[in-house]
Amino acid sequence: MNNIVLIIEYDGTRYYGWQKQPGRRTLQETIESAIEKIVGQRVSLIASGRTDRGVHARAQVANFKINREIDLSVLKRALNATLPFDIRIKNTYKADPLFHARFSAKKKVYYYYFSHSSYFTPVLRNYIWYIPYNFDIYKMEKVAKIFVGTHDFSAFKNSRGKWERKDDTVRTIYSSDIIKKRRGLYIYRISGNGFFYKMVRNIFGCIVHAGIGKITEEEVLSIFHKKKDRANAPPPAPPQGLFLVRVEYK
Repeated sequence: MNNIVLIIEYDGTRYYGWQKQPGRRTLQETIESAIEKIVGQRVSLIASGRTDRGVHARAQVANFKINREIDLSVLKRALNATLPFDIRIKNTYKADPLFHARFSAKKKVYYYYFSHSSYFTPVLRNYIWYIPYNFDIYKMEKVAKIFVGTHDFSAFKNSRGKWERKDDTVRTIYSSDIIKKRRGLYIYRISGNGFFYKMVRNIFGCIVHAGIGKITEEEVLSIFHKKKDRANAPPPAPPQGLFLVRVEYK
């Protein structure tokens, strides 16, 4: 049995997220269908993380197993010729049989692109959140640091329903900071050992609310460490500015 790994770049605008859903276009189903046409057998594609509807990836990692040999360079060319214009296979390689794109991951890095609405341009509306309020970037930088470390993130995770472990609430964040690029464009950068459903968007939504003066640093700390309830936290940032940038396995 061969364990094949794909490094995938995609624009998530047209898709209802990664995970397969009946009657909806998803990234998992689209890529699985393309693989099955090429290799001639059913496959189950496992991703490092299930990105939400409208979220993008520069380097999503996914693996699948097949019981035949295949030339990986041919597979890459065939997939890129078959897949739609907004999905691209950047690399392919064979992994150890025990490799699992999700459970073997040690670190994930996300970028969230944002700017003020005065810089709005229609061609980038699906890739940048143009915030319609003046924001204090220094307050945002200060609040961003609160999330670094190993914490209970109950207030910043959304439930996935009955299959979710209610006691699974702790994650480690390695970095949480803001980078200024050019002409009013900023990137919120966060890395950690794993993220819950909508966790990055929930965290950044909280940071933005602090930046526009709707919540204080003390209130953020109270929500995070005392109340620990999603209902007490600000709403999430919209999906379009979020990119999965890198997944590390060592």
